Amino acid sequence: MPSRLKAEADLDIPVMDGFELLLALRAAPATAAIPVAVVTGKSLSPEERTRLAGQAEHALHRGDVHADDLWREVARPLESRALK
Repeated sequence: MPSRLKAEADLDIPVMDGFELLLALRAAPATAAIPVAVVTGKSLSPEERTRLAGQAEHALHRGDVHADDLWREVARPLESRALK
């Protein structure tokens, strides 16, 4: 049965930011397969987008999507990975 576990975190948090959290999740066998979608109000630089590539299924800026469509945009890649 596919896991329904998903993770979300802010990219700008103290102590361990969201980028570090993604690296830690991917490094641990118990959490490596958890699908992660990044939804942020932060304007991501090209370097930050590169850091997210391969670590998160989706990176979405909150302002780019209407609130009614947000979950659909985030859930699609998460569901795809969870079913693998």
